[in-house]
Amino acid sequence: MMQKQTISFNPRIVLFFYLLSVSVLELLAYRHDGMFSILAARLWVLIGTVCLGMFCVSFFSRLKNDWKEKRFFLLAAYLFLLGFFCFFIGNLSFSDISYEAALQTAAGLSSFSEPGLNYTGVAFLNYANRQYVVNALPSLLFGRSITSLHLGYAIPFLVGMTAWFLELRQWLKASGLREEYALLPLYALPTFPFITEYFMNFEQTLTPISFTMMGLALLLRLYRQQDLPSILGLSFVGGMCCNSYTPVLAFFGYLVFFVAFFCLKLLQNPVSSDSAGKILLSFGLLIQLISYFIATLVTPQKSMISTVNKDTPFFRAVFESWFDFFSDMHVTFWGIWLGAVLLYLFFACVGILRLTDFFTAGWILLTVFFSNYMTGYTSYMKCHVIQRNMLIIPVFLTALFFLFMRWLSILPKDRLSKKTTRWIRKFLLPLTLSFFWLLGAFHFAQPHRSFLYQGYVQPIKYLFSYTKEVLKEQGIANTEEFHLVFLTDNRLQSNLSDYCLYFYPNAHAYVAGTKDFPELPDDSLPVFVFSESPVPPNTSLSVRNDKTGKNIRYKEEFPLFYME
Repeated sequence: MMQKQTISFNPRIVLFFYLLSVSVLELLAYRHDGMFSILAARLWVLIGTVCLGMFCVSFFSRLKNDWKEKRFFLLAAYLFLLGFFCFFIGNLSFSDISYEAALQTAAGLSSFSEPGLNYTGVAFLNYANRQYVVNALPSLLFGRSITSLHLGYAIPFLVGMTAWFLELRQWLKASGLREEYALLPLYALPTFPFITEYFMNFEQTLTPISFTMMGLALLLRLYRQQDLPSILGLSFVGGMCCNSYTPVLAFFGYLVFFVAFFCLKLLQNPVSSDSAGKILLSFGLLIQLISYFIATLVTPQKSMISTVNKDTPFFRAVFESWFDFFSDMHVTFWGIWLGAVLLYLFFACVGILRLTDFFTAGWILLTVFFSNYMTGYTSYMKCHVIQRNMLIIPVFLTALFFLFMRWLSILPKDRLSKKTTRWIRKFLLPLTLSFFWLLGAFHFAQPHRSFLYQGYVQPIKYLFSYTKEVLKEQGIANTEEFHLVFLTDNRLQSNLSDYCLYFYPNAHAYVAGTKDFPELPDDSLPVFVFSESPVPPNTSLSVRNDKTGKNIRYKEEFPLFYME
């Protein structure tokens, strides 16, 4: 009798063909749009939901294990830092409301009315719209509010930070080291002034560092084990890197390089049935990452992302970029880390450190140069342009962390070494974390040192906070139609309509000087007038009634709310 053959199910083969199929679908979506774009968008939502679900399961499982294993210091230290960042969400005593964030999130909200979510389209300043769909999710779920606006940018940052922390812990565990050390790079984040300042701005400048932390975590997991979370996660994050605020393209190049480096490492090992599956899957992931980038070039967008500064000679631009950045010439970026990054770059570039450090150092130098050499959409001051380099911070901290941990792991295993490591863990580690937190708290208390514009538009955030209370008292929903008038002599606060596009999409916004009043159409809509400063009692401010031709004093007909 002939023996019946069975076909074994190989999930890696299935996942490989999935990666190839998505690569083709992405290219078709950008080339032909229509049904391809709708299908790609729905698949993107599905995979994003699966990835978020796997992250939540891993996160809460780790919290549960920490509690069971009585790792109270590790658990409390992490939750404390997480709560510290969350303290600034919706807290207008410290944080800001960015008109750019309002425009971006409004674009994301409008995408939900389209069957394809504007998947391949552009929005704010011709940036890819896909990132704004992610930022708009809290507003879609919880309504348009200051807290929802902040959450749209805070959640990706905190998810990236947490995923990065969890994978650093896993690396320490696999290396036989204490997992508490993973708190070091986490607590080091707020010691960089740009992190604290732009976190409180809650705008797309957070997007590159958010996806960089996610990508670093997934890259560490890929090198440790090729499983569904690492492959699907890198696939999703890679797609977001190609369709987000353009500085994150620097990390996309870093990601592609180290995935390709991983593929070459697999090819160097003896080929077995198991390694063949890993090689196939790795190359499938690499192909998909590259296809994401190619897809964005199939339909060229009208943008300035490839426009360079031609006024400065190339080699002079290289020198000026590096000197300005690494000397903290225009604004403090590195602070206490300046000496450490200069030493790291020197030792890595001369070949004293590992090959991966050499590549990382080269990537840092190239990122610094191109972030300054490429003009972008408008001309910014040097202190503002430097924010494009924030994604360097988690990469640098990871590299420095690995160096320190490798040094700690090669200490002689004698009695003196055990005493030393115990002293480091019980005394030096808590002291270092406390110092990092105090420095971070100091930075949080001193905003607007780089993004100077926010220092001049502070009344705007209080205006919308106050408006929310007034509308609630009057029983008017934020989606209803009404007139909103803001009397101010500050020309920097003239873009009230940009904020209203998110907060009050159907409101008619007017900005005028304290001695003028805009002409309003007489359509019986509610009118709310806010003044930044007291209006003199004898000032004649009025609105003309189009039907009667008479002037109506706004102080008699409309409520005036003075913002103290």
